[in-house]
Amino acid sequence: MTGTRKFSLRMLALLMAFLMVLPMGAASAGMVESVDFFITLTWIDRQGMMQTAQALPVQLEGYADCYWAQVAPDAPLDNLRLEIADFTGTYFSFSPANGTVLPPMMDAGDTLDMDDFYLEIMAKTADGHPGALLYLYVSTVTSTPTLPGQEVPVIPAPTPVPTAVPVQPVDVNIHYVDEQGNRIADSTTQRLEEGTWPVYASPWNLPENYLLTGDDFQYVTVNQYGADKSDVYFYYRYQAPATPVPTAVPVQPVDVNIHYVDEQGNRIADSTTQRLEEGTWPVYASPWNLPENYFLTGDNFQYVTVNQYGADKSDVYFYYRYQAPATPAPQYGTIRVRLMEVSTNRELYGYDMQVPLGQTVDVYADMSMLPPEYVPVGDTWQQIRVDEFGVPNPAPVFYFISNATPVPTQT
Repeated sequence: MTGTRKFSLRMLALLMAFLMVLPMGAASAGMVESVDFFITLTWIDRQGMMQTAQALPVQLEGYADCYWAQVAPDAPLDNLRLEIADFTGTYFSFSPANGTVLPPMMDAGDTLDMDDFYLEIMAKTADGHPGALLYLYVSTVTSTPTLPGQEVPVIPAPTPVPTAVPVQPVDVNIHYVDEQGNRIADSTTQRLEEGTWPVYASPWNLPENYLLTGDDFQYVTVNQYGADKSDVYFYYRYQAPATPVPTAVPVQPVDVNIHYVDEQGNRIADSTTQRLEEGTWPVYASPWNLPENYFLTGDNFQYVTVNQYGADKSDVYFYYRYQAPATPAPQYGTIRVRLMEVSTNRELYGYDMQVPLGQTVDVYADMSMLPPEYVPVGDTWQQIRVDEFGVPNPAPVFYFISNATPVPTQT
């Protein structure tokens, strides 16, 4: 399957999945009768899951070349990947290019401002000449933009619905059969959570000379009613091997090196080797010691072809991007600070103090509430270690003594 055809099928699958989950009212109110360009933005969320948002044409007169995409509030505006296609077949390339990470985007909010907050996308013909110029806006606020000075439409609050019953995961059976329905490889099972997921064909014991007749994936949707496909079938056609030429030299197997690096080319996991025979084979990314918080930036496989001249790729590289985990907010507790009279061990004044748990803090004696005749005995500050339960060590206690002159005794 060529790269262009695989891309087209991939974009069509994304469009079908998007239309399946788009509410009926939103589909009728937010889309035009004919969409020439299909634009989506993808990113990796904090849980490491890929998220997608479609950019729709703006429904305002005179702004037909403007596209508006609403993304999640926590979407990384500096790490959005562009997917774009022209369904009319007029344009064949774009700038920025399809599949690239966009430069940092500004949040357009709820206003369509032609002077700011947009990204220009130039569509180009097959011979590289510029064509349509599109303006892409990204918002974390709304899917319905307004013009500057225009009143923001009030969207009625949705009618509360009963608490949804948690959707249970479903085990989907994956079968590999020939065109007559006969099983040719062992079936497998994949557990799917709620949502729409791609299920890939990956038979581990497929006989030689069987070729997949369609796409190597199918979408399965899981909701409160279960999976729309409890069994997924991939069909293969047997292709008899060509009769070898008697004088042909047997093709030797090739060891292909598989590397796992970051976006700067630094190795982040041990390289592995896979021996490939003659033919075209998928090489999958499977690092056994990948550090935490690294995510693959592209497909999890690459094709390598082996023929009489060797492998077209002796080294295969998979690139990963580091995504720092969120830093938890500090927790606070309350400790008691006591100001004591040294000779009687009597508390002169005490007060509570908010401090971060699990840290060492400086505590100063607040002498503003003491009578003026009291002076400190020793330091008026301490370093206190507060454990995760809010217990200070040592306890913050400061001692004072009165320097008042005694009254003479009358004789």
